[in-house]
Amino acid sequence: MAKKEEIDIYDLDETLLRGNSTRLYLDTLLCVSRRRWQAIAWLRTATAAGLRLLRIVSHRRYKWLLWHAATGLSPAVATEFRDEYARRFMEMLRPSMLKALERSHRDGHHVLVATAAYAEVLEPLRDLIDGAVATETAAVAKYGDYVECRGDEKARRVRKYVAERDAGVCIIYTDGKDDGPMMAAFPNSVHCIVLPNS
Repeated sequence: MAKKEEIDIYDLDETLLRGNSTRLYLDTLLCVSRRRWQAIAWLRTATAAGLRLLRIVSHRRYKWLLWHAATGLSPAVATEFRDEYARRFMEMLRPSMLKALERSHRDGHHVLVATAAYAEVLEPLRDLIDGAVATETAAVAKYGDYVECRGDEKARRVRKYVAERDAGVCIIYTDGKDDGPMMAAFPNSVHCIVLPNS
């Protein structure tokens, strides 16, 4: 009988990354759109950030607004934004988590990133991971159809992903925030809590 595939699950924000991918997205979008005089994109982005800061909109709506703010970028600036975001993203990866990713691959485990972040922001990781469950915002035109991959929804999607591969979960790396349901879904796996300053 063949050995069952093992999956190692990594959370993104405050786990793989030293910080938050949505904040990084916001900072990069504001910087690039301001530098290249993309006034519409800058205003959309600044408005979304201001509304969230004043707690007028939920975090879920804020993320949706941010993603759609980038649609105002010209093709050249969109390319510049993508490249600048990727550069900043790679700088924010925790060295300890890069070593854990290497160990997962060396052990022959399937590497899955499970995150509430946009699926599109995972592009810089494409060569380091085998799969992802994330929030799909780019394809969702209407806010009412947008489902954030957080908490119970993240646990549901990860359970489905693991079941479709007929695999087992070996390790879950997380900062613990919002991931209780996912950890509860796989009680026999090792739960590795990543501390903020590690």
